[in-house]
Amino acid sequence: MVAAAMDAAPSWGIDVNFANITTEHPALGPRVAVVGCGPSGMFFLRQLELERDRLLAMDPVPVAKINALPRVTVFEKESSCGGLWRSGRQQKQKQQNEASSDHNVAGIYEGMWINGLKEKFEFADYTFEEHFGGTPMPAFLTRSQVMAYLEGACGDAINKH
Repeated sequence: MVAAAMDAAPSWGIDVNFANITTEHPALGPRVAVVGCGPSGMFFLRQLELERDRLLAMDPVPVAKINALPRVTVFEKESSCGGLWRSGRQQKQKQQNEASSDHNVAGIYEGMWINGLKEKFEFADYTFEEHFGGTPMPAFLTRSQVMAYLEGACGDAINKH
């Protein structure tokens, strides 16, 4: 029933097929929907892509395992991922440009600084300093710096397919 609903549902964003190495293989992985591609959805896509890359690097390539990876469809109402980490100002401007704007705009305010150390949530294989070109970063970052990092860490997984 979920698969039928996913087939009938409008796609607002990105259709990512992680099992496309052999599209004619009859035993493709399960269909998975990511509804709203905030940080959790971005991290999920990133982890799937890392697993796919790990499997592709094996010799011999385990085709059955690659084909068993989920086929993911992302449903995102915005033009890009990020959820609440997207600028509230950008969302509000988009809302003002739309004909029907009778709902409130959620988001993290533009000048917000995080209240947790960046080292506590950065990826082991992709650091903030690596993302920002070796520039030492402060322990606490702004919303826009965190969003830029999230886009850098997860962008390839989102845009690859």
